Amino acid sequence: MRNGLMPVWVMLLALFLGAFGAWAGEGQARGSDPVKKMAGILIDMNHYPAEADKAKLQAIANSEAASVHERTLANAILGIEHTPADNAKTELRQIAEDESAPQDVRDLAQAVLGFQHKPGDEGKKLLRRILGG
Repeated sequence: MRNGLMPVWVMLLALFLGAFGAWAGEGQARGSDPVKKMAGILIDMNHYPAEADKAKLQAIANSEAASVHERTLANAILGIEHTPADNAKTELRQIAEDESAPQDVRDLAQAVLGFQHKPGDEGKKLLRRILGG
């Protein structure tokens, strides 16, 4: 009889730990490391990326570990001069509308699309959400 109760106890403990982990992680930043880095760059950006940020963005754009969407976003942010480049806007719209893309990637694409000299109010909300704020 004791052996029969052990799996129930283990399942209850796993259920509790899983629920606690989900609750504890609610306020944490979501998104992949490259997406968080790009959101951190974009939220404080004025007109175009700073030289130090360009190096970070170029590293993401060249990274084989980054997803295609992440590399596209990095290149789009690199190309911002007051607003995103026209040729990047089409790709950004596709990412923002891609239901199969992670939500943080879609939100970042939307924030980049709305960039005009700096992130707009809606873009800042999206970026803060990615950053966990």
